[in-house]
Amino acid sequence: AELARELDSIAAAYDDIRSFFGTAVTPGTGDLWLPSNASRPSTRALPSAGESTLPSAWPLTQAGFLTRSPESGGSADHPGIDIAVPEGSYIRAAGAGTVFETGEDEIYGSYVVVDHGDSYRTLYGHVLMVVATLGSPVRRGEVIALSGSSGRSSAPHLHFEILQEGRSLDPLSLLDSP
Repeated sequence: AELARELDSIAAAYDDIRSFFGTAVTPGTGDLWLPSNASRPSTRALPSAGESTLPSAWPLTQAGFLTRSPESGGSADHPGIDIAVPEGSYIRAAGAGTVFETGEDEIYGSYVVVDHGDSYRTLYGHVLMVVATLGSPVRRGEVIALSGSSGRSSAPHLHFEILQEGRSLDPLSLLDSP
């Protein structure tokens, strides 16, 4: 009973800390799509009519902390945005599309690129683990990776880019607010 009280106390303190930083205590999962079991062939079709392929959904199940953006001095040397989140946080597809590329990079570490069509692609870098399968269709909000600190990184975060015709755009101009 004493251990249970102590664990409840620790959980309450943890919830207070998460609330202080603006992170929901229990991330909503109502719009969370998990990938299909990789051992089975995918039965998911490409995005249906009316399903948004434009990468505009926040790429995480939580808000996180924006540590680098075009507004904070981002440059051509560092396109996109960096969002600090705990290691193992769900990274979601910002729009429906197809997993175009996965791999390892000296800078971005483990990464995923999703092709959304209409010349849009999104890049998700510094991931701990890719859970989406190369070539598979993904839905908007589907979990494609877990956040980490791979590559040239000093702490767990997501490096997120939106590219149109290969040119990096300011993701904050297209993303829905978390």
